[in-house]
Amino acid sequence: MDEFKKKYLYIGKGVFRSCIITIILAFILAIIQTNKSINESTLSLCILMTTMLSVIYGSIYSTRKINSKGWLVGILVSFLYIVILYITAIILGKSGFVLKDLWRIILAVITGALSGMLGINI
Repeated sequence: MDEFKKKYLYIGKGVFRSCIITIILAFILAIIQTNKSINESTLSLCILMTTMLSVIYGSIYSTRKINSKGWLVGILVSFLYIVILYITAIILGKSGFVLKDLWRIILAVITGALSGMLGINI
């Protein structure tokens, strides 16, 4: 396999790993929520933290494997992850795009870029 395909394979693996982390953390959050009442602002914060942790993990994983252009790899991983997240949300019945979603996308891309740079340096 040539170097170009390997890089995109690792980006795909990073996005996949991000999705797996999201599923695990969402399952844990669902278990907590069934046993305890969580208000909407706390739930929103937990979802944001889940997104950021997933992006950080996927970006660092991909960047460590590729070992170059960490910021770009991090942006690609975070952007693809967010696209998958929003496609899944639309399929599951989320209605429309709100301003809060735009901030979440911007925050995920910035987090991805910073995590990619961190992945190069550790």
